[in-house]
Amino acid sequence: MPGFRREHGFLGFAFIILTISTVAWTLADHTPPSWDPADHLRTAYDLYQPLVRGEITGFLLEFFQTPHPYAPLYHSITAVAFLIFGASRLSGIIANFLALAVLLISVNWIGERLYPESSERGATIRPGVVAAILAVCYHFPAWLIHDAFLDYLLTAMVALAFAMLLRADEFHVRADAAVFGVVAGLGMLTKQTFPFFFILPAAFLWYRALIRRDRRAIANLLLSAAIIALIASIWYIPHLNDVIGIYQVNALNAGMEHEKPLFSAVSLAYYWGALCDVQIQLPLSLLFIAGAAYSIRRRFRQDWMLYLWILSGILTFTCVANKDIRYTVPALPAVALLSVSWLDRVRRNSRPLLSAALVLWAFVSFLNAQWPSQSRDLRVSVREIPLYFLAGNVFRFDHPPMAEDWSVPEIVRATAGHKLGVVPNLWQLNPSNIALYARFLAPGRGSPPLVDVHWLAGDATPDRLDYCDYVLVLKESAIALSEHFRPVAVFRLPDSQHAVLYKRLQL
Repeated sequence: MPGFRREHGFLGFAFIILTISTVAWTLADHTPPSWDPADHLRTAYDLYQPLVRGEITGFLLEFFQTPHPYAPLYHSITAVAFLIFGASRLSGIIANFLALAVLLISVNWIGERLYPESSERGATIRPGVVAAILAVCYHFPAWLIHDAFLDYLLTAMVALAFAMLLRADEFHVRADAAVFGVVAGLGMLTKQTFPFFFILPAAFLWYRALIRRDRRAIANLLLSAAIIALIASIWYIPHLNDVIGIYQVNALNAGMEHEKPLFSAVSLAYYWGALCDVQIQLPLSLLFIAGAAYSIRRRFRQDWMLYLWILSGILTFTCVANKDIRYTVPALPAVALLSVSWLDRVRRNSRPLLSAALVLWAFVSFLNAQWPSQSRDLRVSVREIPLYFLAGNVFRFDHPPMAEDWSVPEIVRATAGHKLGVVPNLWQLNPSNIALYARFLAPGRGSPPLVDVHWLAGDATPDRLDYCDYVLVLKESAIALSEHFRPVAVFRLPDSQHAVLYKRLQL
């Protein structure tokens, strides 16, 4: 079988294995999604609701006029998935499976271009394939794929856009420039942070074109920019205030979450430490450091785009006060490619064994992130700073499937048809996921939410309570409800907690 077909067959096999693992994890896990995933699925449902009823006008109003702080590509794909498969947590991550396929193909294509197959033939796995497997099996992407965050699809769109950017090369071919513009425009519709990873590459390409006075390149760069602006403007113009608002909220969250001051030593090192620690964990970070050192010494002219890809994302987010390890995950495909920059220079007899070993460790990394066990929870510490060697449960998300009962469906059913004020703001019990289940549990396809949920976390003032028929609080909460409410139900939560549901008298 020709090498091209064999390699793509291997990527297809990897896609099937990772998808089966993720589907099994999602079906086995019973913990409600946290804030961001619940909000994204809720937005997707609100787009799906008019579609399933054939109300195109309603869909357009929801898409263009209803306030939405995040770009719409993930939500739109998920709305179509709801339309085909029904609304559920599993159909809510179908966009991630599409992103997985795009990631595997894009990273492999970039690897084929940067590290072409040598003239020697033999049973080996090419560097591009190894890099593609690494990119999707790193610890962070391995758990990110089973949650409805925007960052997994963003990672795929960034990788695809860089593949098209490399294809455009000197920007002398108008068609290639136009294709890059379309892909980058869709990337802008994935998440507002998409351009963060292209600031340095774009600056370099413009500098190169201007210094050479290359009129064709300048014209095609302008064409790409115009296409990007045209596609992005479809959503960003009507939602400009929403986008500005979410950036302001994130800036406020930096203070609430006690982030270190900008440009302090901790702030400057944050994303570099996260990359080599939690995002890819210690063994694969050592592989990256070795590969990057080799690339800088031997392949600097070929791999310059990968350096700018990583630096652009990390340096830009370093200048943002609110830190989150998810933000720089789209740099990991470039990390994976640099990690194998030396592989095509290895002796022919050793290459198959090394390639197979890297792929095997990548699968171990993926499975350990989705199905961790305490027996494999290995880490080492340097001056009390943990370095994750092969660890799970690093965060609340990278846990094995759990059967924790947070009583969210029961709370929704108990308050159906009424206005519910929600005070708890826990990982798995918060206004966002209660509002999501109010949609998932609605009878029929595309029915309105069962419950009108009001966010009272941190703001359970009397005037806001007046809008609520029911109020949900934690039993240990110090909130004082007026004599107009009486307790009607108690829900037992994990960790010996209890939620108490109050009902307004004379409802």
